[in-house]
Amino acid sequence: MIDESQNNTAQTGLQELIAKTNSAILATTNSEKQGEASYSPYVMDETGNFYIFISEAAKHTKNLMDAPTLSLMLIEDEAECRSIFARKRLTLKCDATFISRDDAVFDERIAQFKETHGAIVSTLVNMTDFHLVRLAPESGRLVIGFGQAYDVKGTDFSNFQHATVGHRQAKKE
Repeated sequence: MIDESQNNTAQTGLQELIAKTNSAILATTNSEKQGEASYSPYVMDETGNFYIFISEAAKHTKNLMDAPTLSLMLIEDEAECRSIFARKRLTLKCDATFISRDDAVFDERIAQFKETHGAIVSTLVNMTDFHLVRLAPESGRLVIGFGQAYDVKGTDFSNFQHATVGHRQAKKE
């Protein structure tokens, strides 16, 4: 565990990153077990699950139908970062669940999508090839700067573990 000050720093960094991003990078696996990267606008629920609204025309939709696990990344805009080598980012391993259109969660999240992403959602929701998918985080890593990497578990983004594995100083000659 980390001390309260570090936990607050990590929490603030995470909240700022989420507030500044509207889309997530998705890493899915195709039927040949090859990785494919894409992106999607997202919304979050009050418990830390992410939701994407995606078309069957997109490769990531078929990939998630066949293999419902993925990696999700939120990343700081290059134009705003202090160092290209330490962009703020959250990377999560997630399980994907397709939400039926007759589930109450569907209407709740679509309303949230409309509020967050605008009128285009009203058009997309009428297209039957679009699916709402819940992405439930299992574990991941939050990076908010050099030496500020934190492991996270599940959707509970309130307790962080400082990640030190892999940090080495260059040998002095």
